[in-house]
Amino acid sequence: MWGWRYQQPSFIAIGRDHQVRALGALLIHLQSTVFALEASGSVGVTAVRQLDSSGYMRIDSMALRRLFRCSWGIRPLIPHGFEGAWESRRKSSILMFSVARTKSASGRRCLKEWMLKPLHDIAAISVRQDGVEVLMQAENAEICRRLRSQLSKSYGMTRIIMRIKKVAWTFADWCKLITSIESALDVRDGLALMRTSAGAAVTVGGRFGNESFLARLLDDIDPVVLRKCLEGLCTVIDPVASAQDKDVVIRPGFDEELDNMRERLEDLPDILQQIGQIVLNENSVLEELSVEYVPQIGFFTTLHERFGDLAPDDFTFAFAQGETVYYKSPTMRDVDDRIGDIQALITDKQAKIMRELEDALIAEEGALHAAASVLAELDAALALASVAGDFGFVRPEVVEDNVIMIKNGRHPLQEMAVDLFIPNDTFIADGSRVALITGANCSGKSVYLKQVGVAVYLAHVGSFVPAEKAVIGLTDRIFTRIATVETSSLPQSSFTIDVNQVAQMARTSTPRSLLLIDEFGKGTAPADGIGLVAALLRHLSRKGRKCLFTLHFHEIFSHDLVKVSGPDELHTDLKDVSVFRMDVHVPSPPKAPESQGDGLGEGEGTTGEEWAFVPPTPLFKLKPGMTSNSHGIACAQVAGKVGQ
Repeated sequence: MWGWRYQQPSFIAIGRDHQVRALGALLIHLQSTVFALEASGSVGVTAVRQLDSSGYMRIDSMALRRLFRCSWGIRPLIPHGFEGAWESRRKSSILMFSVARTKSASGRRCLKEWMLKPLHDIAAISVRQDGVEVLMQAENAEICRRLRSQLSKSYGMTRIIMRIKKVAWTFADWCKLITSIESALDVRDGLALMRTSAGAAVTVGGRFGNESFLARLLDDIDPVVLRKCLEGLCTVIDPVASAQDKDVVIRPGFDEELDNMRERLEDLPDILQQIGQIVLNENSVLEELSVEYVPQIGFFTTLHERFGDLAPDDFTFAFAQGETVYYKSPTMRDVDDRIGDIQALITDKQAKIMRELEDALIAEEGALHAAASVLAELDAALALASVAGDFGFVRPEVVEDNVIMIKNGRHPLQEMAVDLFIPNDTFIADGSRVALITGANCSGKSVYLKQVGVAVYLAHVGSFVPAEKAVIGLTDRIFTRIATVETSSLPQSSFTIDVNQVAQMARTSTPRSLLLIDEFGKGTAPADGIGLVAALLRHLSRKGRKCLFTLHFHEIFSHDLVKVSGPDELHTDLKDVSVFRMDVHVPSPPKAPESQGDGLGEGEGTTGEEWAFVPPTPLFKLKPGMTSNSHGIACAQVAGKVGQ
């Protein structure tokens, strides 16, 4: 277990007791569960790497669920059902939709890991984006098509090697390993062709250079070792015969001794027939008999039970099976000595050959694992490139500046659900770090919040984003308070849950965090909600947080809790807080109503017994300034919930 203990100081910090104990417990757990090794077995440690959480952007499962409409499981950042049924659920989430584009199980796992661990390093993000951009080039389309075809034929080599090490393989594992190595070599040829193509070298600023994502993948595949492994596998194993027999078949001609034993086994029926005739001639009292070979037991003379009384004295009863009685005789013992247990000899010989093959492959385990990682990463990158190309995503510029500038941003899921999607711009920087967004119900405020969160998240994954142009400042965490999820397992009211979420944002967010808050404070008395929102806005302003905040509490403005200024009512008396609205067109009513003071707003008054209702039309466009009407009753009227 601890055969590598003398090298531990070079792998881990021995002084960190908790880390060492956790690692030891993990290895013991893996030994008895994942690897299913016996007590004397050991887990092979290829490498130990420190996981630096500062290299990743943090986003919790609830935030991902709100942004992407996923169903997430109990474990943080692990989506429920993410390991299967990708195709049937692909339209429910851009995550699922991207993963559905992968061609292999290892590619799906890799892309899932990328999505659950967004990067927080500009250099690493840029390298991944370079790879996606090269794969999107039109001149590389045919190469990418062939790469996808090869990836669809690959299997998880890492898991196959694990089963080989546990001696728990099946004939299918060897066939899959041969196919996967062939795919890896073909993929390397495709990457090499892409590297030498004029398109990859000239366009994209030479982003297939020595330090690029795709160049690293190309270099990580060792063709010499892989061809050596493939040659060894194909020399030893006959995949066609193995598939037919449902068992590993050693290729004829590989081992002369094995071939000779196989020939003897094939000739055995004729030999036994001849021996049986000789025995029958020597015992004329018997009308019929046969000689049979029982693997691992030997050769026997068999008689029908009705001839049992006629068995010669030198026939020793062995056992009976049905109406057949098996006897040992001096002749059969002589055959045992001369021919031997031929089937067992063949089995032992094949087992020895397979052990030698296993040892040879395990010796090259590192190269096989590296090739498997290349196939998985390339599959994930091709999936991102495919989605970006089909849906018009662009490469975002991820910068150190603490800004978010998006031109004509879109929400990819909402865009698929409607005939026409209205894009919107986003500008968050010094002077406008908190965007306070008002507007009518059903005017697109929540979708706008989500589309900004989606763009920031995808940029840190290394993906392209749904926009015309995007500059995204490095973000350390995304917080959301968009929709409340109540559950009987959490004995809290919806308002308590909302307050806890917002309190966590206030305590743990940094100026590099992005906060998305949708209609906070609506679960309590209006006066209390207004006070909480005003206090939260002042806190965010004072702390310099990046935040998109939607609300319907217009009293914040009418009571001067937040004072707007400027000709377009864009600026406020709070530092870095700007006011926006989702535009709504309210047409003039057919006849001028006499307002009854019901607060319905323009186009929603009553006149006598007549309702002059003209529904407002949401334009889904973000404009500077505020609005003082949510048009709630108008929305209810359109939904058929309010009578005339």
